[in-house]
Amino acid sequence: MEEGILQSICIRLADGRSARLEVTAHLDGMFETVIITDASEQEKVFSKKFEDRKNAFDFFEYLKEDRHVPEPTGRYKKLAEDLERAKAYAKEQMGDDDSGSFNFDSASIYLPRWREKLVINAAKTAGVNCSRDGRTSRYLFSIPGTGDCLMRTKAAEAMSDFLKSMGYHTGVFYMLD
Repeated sequence: MEEGILQSICIRLADGRSARLEVTAHLDGMFETVIITDASEQEKVFSKKFEDRKNAFDFFEYLKEDRHVPEPTGRYKKLAEDLERAKAYAKEQMGDDDSGSFNFDSASIYLPRWREKLVINAAKTAGVNCSRDGRTSRYLFSIPGTGDCLMRTKAAEAMSDFLKSMGYHTGVFYMLD
């Protein structure tokens, strides 16, 4: 078997960096799916090896869908900027007391007629988690690393209040574990 790159595409990571997503074949018969930044000092962001070629290409397709985040435009760019500012505000307001019950509290925004994939990409760009309530046009946003209990609740409430002051139709989704 010959060593080399079997497939390569350019992608944009959530943090704005450009990178290459590649599948490479190695002399030992292994295949590797890898994400490498395009910076002057290349950084291997992610790498996974496979014994089977098909599995490597299937994982390539998964990473292309999961890790590639196109630059938001229009109202989605504004949403990404607003979410990033709301995230910063919420982190300031959450305090350091993480007592209480473990929960999944999240800020929610009602966004009728918005495209789900573009809303999720805007959230990824802002560095927040996002999911859509399947029955409505309500999206749930949570901030990674904000604790598991009271800190998470305070962050969700602060994020919701901040976004409401910007004109969004918001609320807080409360859910105990």
